[in-house]
Order: sequence, then structure tokens, then C-alpha cells
Amino acid sequence: METREYPIVGARAVAVGLTLVALLNLAPLVTPNDEVDSWWSWIGIAAALLARLSPRVWLQTTLAATAIAAAAGVLVAVGLANGAIAVAAALVLTDLGRHRAQLRSLADLGRLTVAAAVAGTGGAVLTFAVDLRSDASLHPVWAVWLSYADSVLILGALGLTIDRITRTPPHRWAFITQHVALIASALLVFWGDQAAPVVLSSLPVLIWGALAFDIGWVTLQVALYCSFVAATTAYGNGPFAVGADRGLFDPGLLSTFVLATALSCALTVLPLSVTVGTRRDLMAKAGSDSRLLRRSFSESPLGMVFARDVDGVLVIDDANDAAARILGRDRGDLPGAAVTELAILTREDARRWQAVRDGVIETWHGQLAIRGRPDSVVEIAVAALDDPRRERYYSAQLLDVTAQHLADRRLQEAHELTDVTLDTAACVIVVLDADGTVIRVNAATERITGFLADDLLGRPIWDSLLPSLSRAEAEAMFTWPNRSGSPMVREQRTRTASGQPLLLMWTDNVVYDADGVVSYAVLTGIDVTAERSSSSLMTHLLEASITTAIVGIDLGGRITFANAGATHLLGFARHDLVGSLFLDLLAPSGAQQRSAPDPRHFFTDALAGRGELAEKDETRPQDWVWTTRSGGHLIVSTTLSRTSDDVREQVGFLVVGRDVTGQREAQRALVDALEKDRTALERLRALDHAKDEFVSTVSHELRTPVTSIVGYTEMLRDGTIGDPNDAQERMLASIARNGQRLIAICNDLLLLSGFESDTQVGHRERFDLRECVAAAADSVGALLAKRELSFSTNVEEDEVGVIGNRAQLDRVVINLLSNAVKFTSDGGSVTISLTATGGHALISVQDTGMGIPAEDREAVFQRFYRTERAQTLAIPGTGLGLSIVASIVEAHGGEIDLDSEVGEGSTFRVRLPLSS
Repeated sequence: METREYPIVGARAVAVGLTLVALLNLAPLVTPNDEVDSWWSWIGIAAALLARLSPRVWLQTTLAATAIAAAAGVLVAVGLANGAIAVAAALVLTDLGRHRAQLRSLADLGRLTVAAAVAGTGGAVLTFAVDLRSDASLHPVWAVWLSYADSVLILGALGLTIDRITRTPPHRWAFITQHVALIASALLVFWGDQAAPVVLSSLPVLIWGALAFDIGWVTLQVALYCSFVAATTAYGNGPFAVGADRGLFDPGLLSTFVLATALSCALTVLPLSVTVGTRRDLMAKAGSDSRLLRRSFSESPLGMVFARDVDGVLVIDDANDAAARILGRDRGDLPGAAVTELAILTREDARRWQAVRDGVIETWHGQLAIRGRPDSVVEIAVAALDDPRRERYYSAQLLDVTAQHLADRRLQEAHELTDVTLDTAACVIVVLDADGTVIRVNAATERITGFLADDLLGRPIWDSLLPSLSRAEAEAMFTWPNRSGSPMVREQRTRTASGQPLLLMWTDNVVYDADGVVSYAVLTGIDVTAERSSSSLMTHLLEASITTAIVGIDLGGRITFANAGATHLLGFARHDLVGSLFLDLLAPSGAQQRSAPDPRHFFTDALAGRGELAEKDETRPQDWVWTTRSGGHLIVSTTLSRTSDDVREQVGFLVVGRDVTGQREAQRALVDALEKDRTALERLRALDHAKDEFVSTVSHELRTPVTSIVGYTEMLRDGTIGDPNDAQERMLASIARNGQRLIAICNDLLLLSGFESDTQVGHRERFDLRECVAAAADSVGALLAKRELSFSTNVEEDEVGVIGNRAQLDRVVINLLSNAVKFTSDGGSVTISLTATGGHALISVQDTGMGIPAEDREAVFQRFYRTERAQTLAIPGTGLGLSIVASIVEAHGGEIDLDSEVGEGSTFRVRLPLSS
């Protein structure tokens, strides 16, 4: 439907003119009735036109209108006041100048209503200030308020919607009928001397127009209807004028009734028209969007499906042609079909669909295989749709990527084959682009040269860490390539990343694109360092003066080569050995003595393909007797092996011999010496056993008299016999202290002596090792009471169960802790830790004490051993504590080790097996 736009050209001129009318208020109806002569104000048109223009031109428009008013002889102050009212209303309409005014929504209508109230208030204020007509009394304030408000609400609405009046009205017959009804009702009520109170009888017809037509026609009808009511009333027609003439109400209220009627019509019809228009626009947009969606759905090259959830199964409601082609079905057969009947869902796809169904995720993206096409790959995206009926509807998009998937798979296979080929090649492969930059290296490059791929990639070959080509050579390769197809071969000496010499044999070739232009260069380098080194080594081995004899023998038993070691060993010149029989070098059987087996028979069997060489390629070393040129005999450790080449399975034998004559004599002497040492060791063991017996006996015998001495000493000290004086008390205390020390030494010696037996551990039980640590920490509390030491524990939270003797393991922890406290100076720290790891319980005692020298670390676990530093500092002790700890730990199947630095402290670690 064609719409006539409001003309932009000349809009400022029209605005200036109408604003001038508003400023001068030159629109009173010239009627014989003075009571309704100036009810109508053009402020609304001025505000609407200003609101349609840019705020930048408001000032100049208002000033121009004021100047014209001044020239016409009207008070400038009155013009400026009306201009201010129009500008205030325009500001409200434009939301303080943020956007151009329009009337398309209820929010716009709200701003228009507020603008009407602002204009009405401004007019009322102006009424108090100025008498606009010198020969008439002032209108009541509320009548002026209604006048300005009606102007903005009715004429302002017309000014905002005049461009929406169409040339051809919609629904022509309905339009004509409605207008005829409106004219008839207006004439019926406001023409003649009608006095019946049927003022609003035309309102249903106006509402009909608001429901049926666009708001442009509605605002025009309201403006014309209100103008008609005002005009007929001014000429004495209609119920208002007749009622005033008959004295039904005060004639001064005539304008008020007319303005109130206009305001009522506007406030009733305009909101309804705006609401219906908004709904009509939304319906039109929805219909357009629906048609567009339907067309997009049907004609989309992407497979699209609408489905619903039926007991957890996705059932198709509609599908487009593309989806039918992808699913391999006719489009008419798809509605009602389940997706699982058409496609194969993996377990992961089913899980994601369930997640969408449960609302955990919004969309499901996956891949399906169409039934009947096992190689097909279809990408699917499913999303939930909101439905007012609360049914679970979903949209699904399908994209057949089978061809792409196959192409990608072939390309990936080709890339993987290329990668595998390059990475499994046992040579250096470097690929260059047309600029000579390294773009690819294989895994062997790093393995052979030691340079990482990141060290080589992205750098010109002549400026890389592996400069196989100069810049001129690289440019020549791309500028003047070798079109014969034969690669260029050259050798280059370089170095690996670690600085080792490297000899590479390079093969250079180029790759052409479809246009015959060189696009890549491939450099292949074979490491010939080992080959050259082996060749040189073999030559040097044969010529070097070494003591190992290497002799080559053909299948007939004749010597084909001999190294310098063989000539030096046997005294023959090389030319005397080559060509002779190897059997002539072996001593006769009578000279074999201790060599076995008979080398002559052994070598004869080897030549015949029998014996040990028939089963493997090399014999184990055997002592054979060789004859020298001077007639002497040597015992030679000999190895015989078969030799072969790339063509024949066997070409001869290789004999490697080493003179062991002196070694064998030394071995015999060593055997005799070992026999003497064995006898001496048995005697030492007997002496050690006798020592243990002596220590046990002495300790046992000492305990009884020492116990008696300590007991009588206690009797003397406690005053049983008599009170000792101070000197006697000191002597008795010394006797008691040393007696207790002697008893402790006896007990320790008896305990250590008992650990020679496997039954010394005694009663075993399962217990929590954390209890031992806690008891030991409590026991050293007395030692820490008068010391300034930092003591801490770090114990496993869970149970650390072991099987053993509780008392003995308590002693292990107490001995280690007491030693740590004793050998740590004030200001230091002692820490004990207990952890369970790797099937073992680990007790760690760490201190920051004096430390143990490296030469004393193993000796500290021996009986009565005390370090020199401990003796110098006169630190008390017997030297048995660590020996007892080591014996108890060993008896429990554990281990103990020590880390220590002099001046930095020591750490003792005890490992005990955990109980199963």
C-alpha cells in the first residue's frame, strides 16, 4: 500500500509559519459566540513540527517566528512564552532531544500525553501573566489548560502521523461506511437545536476507525471531528450551545465542555489506535517472518527438520527436500518417522540427545550415519524450540559431509603416509620453498644432527644451523633447475648440535607444480660418517700395533689376511702368514696340556660344517695353544666366527685371539692365594664368635656385682645406714651414676650379642608406628626442657601399620631423637617425620647439628665407635646407640641410611616394611 511521506523540502518554512501562528495564537474561530472564540491553540502543531526537525534548528526557528511576530505588532514577550511552551512540549516528545518524535507505540503516546500536560500547564501559567485580549475577560485557568493540552494531544498527534495517511485508504468500503457513519452521527448530535445528552454517541464510530484503520487516518478523523464540534457549538448548534441558551449551565463553561469532549475522544481513541497499530505491525511482521521462514525452510540447501519428543524418541513432523535427499527418503514419508529409524546414533550421540531433552545443554552437535549407507557421515545440530502448548519441539539441521569426510580421510591418509615415510627414513630430509626457506624436516634430522625442528624451520638454508647450500647455490637450484631429472650428489663436512664431526652425502632435487614451475626443493642427506670411520678404522685396525690377533681364513682353511697384532704375537711376517694353513699355527695335541677341546679337531669340524658353529655364527672364547716362529707355545683365548657378504652366506672364518698366557699363570697364583684367604677367614669367624661369647659372658658376669654396687650406693645415699656428708654425697652420686652407665653398657652389649640369633626380635605384633613416634617425642621432652631447640613432628594422618617388637622399635626412634638433641647446639632444630610410601614406612630424623664427616658415616654404626669431634667436645656416650639401632632395623627386615654434612646437620632414614 503506497504511503505519502511528509515533504522535507520547505519543512522549515512551514514550521516557521505555524510556529508564528502558535506564538501569536492567531487561530481563534471567528464566531458570533464569544464564549468559544479562542479555545483552539496551534501550540500542538508547532511542537509536533519542531519535534520532527533536528534540535539544532529549534532556536533559529523560534527566533525567526518571534521576529515576524514583533514586526506584526504582537507582544514579543507573549510570542516568546508560547515559543517556550512549544519547545518544552517538543523536548518531551523527543525524550530531551535524544531521537526524532513519532507515534508508533504506547511509550510514544505516553510522551505525547506528558507533552500535552506540560503545554496545558504552561498555558495556564501564561493566562495569569498576560491578558491576551484587551476587550474580553480572561478564560478560566482550567479552560486554558484544556485548550493547550487538546492542541498538543490532538493537533500534535496529527502532526506526528500525517505522513502515514495513505493515498488509497485500506478496505475502501469499510472506510467509506465508517466515514458516513461518523458524519451522520456528528450531524445528528451537533447540527440544529439538539439538546439531548448524546454527546459521545460518535465515540463508538471513532473506536471503529481506531480498530480498522491506520493511526494517520484516526488522528485526522479525531481532529476533524473535534473541529466540527467546536465550530457547530460556536454557531449555537448542538447540545452544549442549546443547554447554555436554555440556562441548563453557566455559559462560561461552554468552552470547557467542548474542550473536555475533545480531550475525552482523544484519550479514548488514540491509545486504542496505537495498540491496534502495534499489534497489526507485529502480525504483519510475524506473517512476513513466517512466510520468509517457510520459504527459507523449503528452499534451503541445508537439510532442515522439525521434530517433537515422543517418549524420548525424536519423531519428525516436517522436513525439507534437502533433508529428504540426505535421509534417502521421499519427503512425504518422513513425517511420523523416528530419527533412530533413519540414522544410526552412537552411544555418545544418544547421551547428548538425552542431555538436550533434559535441558542440561541447549544444542546437540554430532555426526550420524544413515541406515543403508554405512559409509555416510551427516553432521546434525539439534536445538529445543519453545512451544505455548508445552510440547517439546526441536529443530534439526542436517549436512551431508560424506564426500568431504572421504576427501579429508584420503588427504589425512596421504599426509600420514608422507609423514611416516619422512619420519621413518634413516636419512636427513630437508624441504625448501621457492625462497630457499626451510619448511619441513623429518625426525631423522634431529636424530642424526641433534638440531631440533624449531632450530631449522623458518630460516634460509644458507643461514640455518645446517647450511647444506650457499645462497648462490640455492638460488641457482630454483632459477636454473636440473631438468634432466637426475639428482645432484655431493658430500659435505659439518658438525652436529653437540659439536661432533658429521659427514653427509647430499642428494638435491626439485619439485615442479602443475605449470612446470619449481615450487619446492628436497635435500636428502645420508650420514656416511660411520661408514667412512669404519673403513678408516678397519684399515687402522689391520695396520695398528695392537696385542689382539685377527686372522681371516677362507673355506679351505688358509689364511687370507692377518693384522699387525698377529704378526707381533707369533713373530711371523704378514706375507709368511698369508696363504699358509691356519692348522699349522696350532700346537700338536701333546702340547695342549690344559687347553681344551683339541683345537685341531674343533677347526676341522668347523671346516666341515659341524660342531658349535653349525648352530650359531660365533663360538665362545676358548683357550688354544698357538706355536710361535721361535717354537714357543702361547695360551691364546680364541674366538672363531663365520664371515659372509651380501651375496654368499659364508665366505670364510674370522679368528680373534688374545694372549692370556700370563693371565692364566696369574689366575693359578690367585687361586692358591684365595685358598689361603679362605682358611684365614674361617679362623677369623671362629675368633669373632669367641669374642661375642666373651662379651656376652663378661656383660653377664658384670651385671651382678655392678647391680650390688648400685644398690648399696643407694642405701648409703638415702640414709639407711647413716646420713652422708656433702663430700660423701658427691662421691656416692658419682658411683651411682657410673654404675648405672655400666649397667646400660652391659644391657646394650647383651642386646647386641643377642641379635646374632634370628630369634632376638622376640614377640612380634602389629601396631601403628605413629604411636612409637609419639612416645619418643614425649620421652625427649625432658632433654628439650633446658635447651633452646626447635622441635617439630610431621606424621602421616592415616595409620602406618608394621609388624615387629614394639619395645625395640620404640628404642630405635628414641635413640635417633636423643642423638639428634645431644649433637645439636642451642638455636638449632630437630624434626622427625613419618610417611608411608612404596610399601614401606619411612622414619626420618633430621637435625641441624654438628654433622658427621664423610669418612665416619659408615663407621658410626659399629660398636663403641665415636667420632673424633664427639670425643674432642667430650659429648657423653658409649658408641653403642647407632649400632643397636642398625641391628634392630636389620632384624625387622628394614634399612637405615645417613645423609650428613659437617656443620649443617644430619638426616637418618629408617625404612620398615608395612604390614599387608
